[in-house]
Amino acid sequence: MKDADRFTLGRLGRDARPWTRWWWLGSCVTEEEITRQLGLLRDAGFGGVEIQPIYAPEDPPVAPLRYLSPPWTRILAHALREAERLGLGVDLTMGSGWPWGGPWVAPEHAARRLVVKRAGGTTTARSIGTGQEVKRASTGGEGPVADPYSLEAVREFLGRFEQPLASLGPVRPRAAFTDSFEVFGADHTAGLAAAFRARRGYQLEPWLARLDGDDATGRRLRHDYRWTMAELLEDSYREWTAWCHANGMAARLQAHGSPGPLVDYYALADIPETEA
Repeated sequence: MKDADRFTLGRLGRDARPWTRWWWLGSCVTEEEITRQLGLLRDAGFGGVEIQPIYAPEDPPVAPLRYLSPPWTRILAHALREAERLGLGVDLTMGSGWPWGGPWVAPEHAARRLVVKRAGGTTTARSIGTGQEVKRASTGGEGPVADPYSLEAVREFLGRFEQPLASLGPVRPRAAFTDSFEVFGADHTAGLAAAFRARRGYQLEPWLARLDGDDATGRRLRHDYRWTMAELLEDSYREWTAWCHANGMAARLQAHGSPGPLVDYYALADIPETEA
């Protein structure tokens, strides 16, 4: 970088400079290396970083730190202090890998799908787990993907971050970041029947046999079903945004991939973010 370019970037506020995703491979990090890398990023004209803990390398240079453990949280606190000293911002991805999930997600709060079977004129339906695990999780972040349509599941997932955040004291990341919606095959949630009845004004259960029909009734049912799920997801995004604010952070959201009105979802965030 030319000296004139570096001078110009240095005069810009950190939010006007480029930021970068900062991969913490296996959370194999040390205070010394964090300080060194943040200094290099500051000198190169960056305004901030987004910390993303992810899977460990095959030959880690130092021992991995278990995600959200006290040693991991102390390293995060060091990164926040050093970034502040250098005039850099820090965002923190919610979860290790993505989408939301981890070992603390209870089986009843894991992502779910609806299975409808017909036999002898009888239709049965049951909700089962999708079996999806967090993608590319770091040490200590492995586990089932949380049900994004359930406020109980979202609260359980977010609750695991509250003690580590509290241990930081007044220091906080600028924003919590949620990556794109990649919850595969999840089309049901435990509270759907009650939500459907309350929001659509009729019961879903008697009509399950017609849900995949190619007639007007089938199309109406699928519309109502999908719209209800979209509303439940919006409730979850609202819950997450409110949680971010209560914990002293802005909400930064990649809503693309979500099964619902993307513009409405993006509008819930302080920092709506696309990806291309």
